[in-house]
Amino acid sequence: MIIRIIPIMMALLFLTPSASAEIYKYRDTNGVLRFTDNLAEVPVDQRGNIEAYQEIKTTEPAAEPNATEAAPQDPQAVGKALLEEKTALDTEYNRLTDLRSRLEAEPIPGTDEAMADYEKRVQDYQVQLEAYEEQQKAFREKVKTYEDAAAQSEQR
Repeated sequence: MIIRIIPIMMALLFLTPSASAEIYKYRDTNGVLRFTDNLAEVPVDQRGNIEAYQEIKTTEPAAEPNATEAAPQDPQAVGKALLEEKTALDTEYNRLTDLRSRLEAEPIPGTDEAMADYEKRVQDYQVQLEAYEEQQKAFREKVKTYEDAAAQSEQR
């Protein structure tokens, strides 16, 4: 029974993504507006000019932008929406971290039925984690698109 739990626990340990509670906004040396959740990515000479946004807990994720909107969006509104989405992702990360901690803290199930239930909950966690990682990936793509658009508008 313990042999079945060890791979599950190892998977839980190594599959957890990192998250940050702050997002930094700065202009790089070319004047392009940048967002990052990693202070180490901000050039040292630009750290005096960064703006840090603290995480704000929300109860529901930010709404997806309407794909049918063809009109150009206000860059500040898009930036705000990205910050809200990052906050929702951080909230989801915290929920998943809590769930993982609770699963890891449970005693080893003694019966086959209890073990099957435990394994199902671990599998459910992994599905939720994969969905979170996909959302994180989509968010990073949105940030890159936003930064690219900001760079193009700066060049005009």
